[in-house]
Amino acid sequence: MDTNNGHPVHCVRQTEVEFSDQLSEAIREKQLQRDEVVRIISTRSKSQLRATFQQYKEDRGTDIGKVRSD
Repeated sequence: MDTNNGHPVHCVRQTEVEFSDQLSEAIREKQLQRDEVVRIISTRSKSQLRATFQQYKEDRGTDIGKVRSD
């Protein structure tokens, strides 16, 4: 298992995947005011959000900032 200063990296990455999936679903369903989206955006640090957005891009091949929800 990979570690970062003795902390498992796998746990952090799993969370990013989960957040990325939740954001993707909210965008797809045009429900950006969902409680999960507000919670993710308001409680994550900048570095956690960057990692989540990078995970979104890796999984979906699209930068989250370029996704339209109209």
